[in-house]
Amino acid sequence: MLTLSSIRDVLVTPRPDRIAEAHARIAAHFDAVLVHGDRSFLPLEASWPVTPELRDRLRYTGYLASPSPRAERGDDGEGEFLVSGGGSGASLPVFDLALAAAGLGDPARRWRVLAGRGLAEADFARLQRAAPRNLVVERARPDFAGLLASCALSISQSGYNTVLDLVEARRPALVIPFDAGAETEQTIRAQAMERAGLARCLPLSGLTPERLNAAIDAQLLAGAPAPAAIDRDGAGALAAIIGGLRARTG
Repeated sequence: MLTLSSIRDVLVTPRPDRIAEAHARIAAHFDAVLVHGDRSFLPLEASWPVTPELRDRLRYTGYLASPSPRAERGDDGEGEFLVSGGGSGASLPVFDLALAAAGLGDPARRWRVLAGRGLAEADFARLQRAAPRNLVVERARPDFAGLLASCALSISQSGYNTVLDLVEARRPALVIPFDAGAETEQTIRAQAMERAGLARCLPLSGLTPERLNAAIDAQLLAGAPAPAAIDRDGAGALAAIIGGLRARTG
């Protein structure tokens, strides 16, 4: 019988004693650790100390993309700056920056902010009241993929699914990682996205509406990213990986 562990592409590194404990448990109890990411894009070493013993147990599956039809570009959202933040309320500072940047920038530019259901109703209502005339504030929509495919530029945080969304959409993009407290996951991923040419990483600290508008201009000038060779067939690879482990262990 196989015993497997499953992790995302980035981990938050704990204290050294916890690292040693985790490595000992993996060595004693697990046949392999499935890493749901692409090593060529973002190796586990970027966030976790990988020993030779641990490396022997790592199996990269590729990213786990949800099975969905390719998004079609449409008129709705065409040419907009699309600001999104997943399902939580953690992206509120990004939304506030977007409102300020839209108010200071070219009024002919159209913006759309999509807030997840995790954003408090009071904060959502405040954003709607404060929005300049060239910016729409809405709750997250089921046609997000189509809006992303049609936008002039995407502004978002850098969660796991953002990598998959931007690889699929191939639109100019800025990512502003969530980095409150000791959080490092999104910053590490955002830096990998920048290295791969998927997006420009903008740390939230020190970011002003003026700097955001300047970054937008630069990213629009750079144009759409080239196709990224990032493995997104994590679900499809699992059967082959598990089959190979079974054959190896007998």
